[in-house]
Parts: sequence; structure tokens; C-alpha cells
Amino acid sequence: MYETYKLIQFNPDGKIRYLHIPSQKPVRGVTSALNVIAKPQLVPWAAKMASDYWINYLTEARETGEQFPTADLELVHKAAKNAHRAIAFEAANIGKEVHAYAEAVLTNREIPKLSTPAALNGATAFRDWYKEHSFEVVASERMVFSERHFYAGTLDAIGVLNGRLSLIDFKTGSGIYPEAYLQTILYQQAYEEETGQKIEERWIIRFDKVSGKFNAVLAMEHDRDLKGALAALELHHTLGLIEKDNW
Repeated sequence: MYETYKLIQFNPDGKIRYLHIPSQKPVRGVTSALNVIAKPQLVPWAAKMASDYWINYLTEARETGEQFPTADLELVHKAAKNAHRAIAFEAANIGKEVHAYAEAVLTNREIPKLSTPAALNGATAFRDWYKEHSFEVVASERMVFSERHFYAGTLDAIGVLNGRLSLIDFKTGSGIYPEAYLQTILYQQAYEEETGQKIEERWIIRFDKVSGKFNAVLAMEHDRDLKGALAALELHHTLGLIEKDNW
């Protein structure tokens, strides 16, 4: 058993988010490492966001009788190309608000204000889940570090859920995707290394920003998910070495 904060420091600057204090070596972050997983569904989504931006602009201009000067079209073209980034940024901020709300509830802190209806819907979904389940919090927003595999990350919550020690991961996206299974198994692996405690269940819970409803998935395939997650970490490491060689 060891204490993460004595081995790892969080560095918000640059590409190194976690640093191993004894060796001063960078530590892979779970979320950034799993970005190596291809997400083909994002390509048509990004194209749709750009197309929607153009449609909205042209529709509004037609309704108001405005012309389309070249300078304006160039600005709209640039904005359309970045529409998916703006929407993703907004969604990330909503997710941060909902996570902050959940952490405040779990730790009995002052409840933060919610700035948008979407964030309110996500928080409502969390509240409904929390009211419907018996959850005794052990840790919230806890950083974990795997000495064995040299990665770090911050899990959402550990607690006793319906009588079983459980790792809980909160999502606010449009769905629960495969990388969530890999992310949570890495958190579980690191937490068990650190504490010697055995996680009995691993839950991924999504809070819908539109409907205000929640859905919960129990991740049951420990060995399968860990094998895939460690493979993703290794691929991320290898690609980093290749990129470094080609600089």
C-alpha cells in the first residue's frame, strides 16, 4: 500500500500532466493515453456540425434579405470548420459542471451554480440516481497511480453501492463508449495496487444533458477490459517513441 500524492505530482502545464517525483519521469495519463483509440464516428459528426453551421447562416441571411459578401463568407467558412470544436468545448464545460456538482453532493460541500439548462439536466439526472441508490462514499475525485504499469489518473468515486465496494465513473456525453470500460478498469487496477482493497463492481453511469435521465451500466469483463486497456497504453507509448524519433 502506498500514497499517490507522495509519488506523483500533477503538472497542468505542457504535455506532461503527471510527474513521478522520485525519478522526475513523466507518467502517462489514463485519459490522454486512451485517445489513441480511433473514434470513426467523430468524422461524420464533425462534418455534420460544419454543414449545420452553413445551413443556419444561409437560412438566417435569406430570411433577413442580407447578401453574402466574400469577406463574410470567408469568416463563416472558418467558423464552420471549427464548429465541432466549439460544440465539443461547450460539452466539456457542461461535463465539468455536472462533475463538480456530483462531487459537491458526495462530499457534502457547497453546491456550485449551474450555468446552462444542459448542466441542470445533467445534475438532475445525477440527483435522481443518487436518491435511488444506497451509496456510501469512500473517495471522490481521487488520483490513482499504477507503479506496475506507470500511469496515473483521477477517478470519479469509490464507495459502497448496494453493499458492494464499487468504482463509479460519471459520463455526460451522448452515449457510453468502449473507452469508458478501459478507463475504469485502469482506475480499478491502480486503486487496488495502491490500497490492497478489491473492487467488487465497476459502474459507468451516464447523465443525459437533454432528457435529465440517467442510465447505468455494470462493467463485468475484468480480464478482457484490462487486456485491452494495457494494449492501448502500450500503443500510446510506442507511438510517442516513434514521434520523438521523427522530430
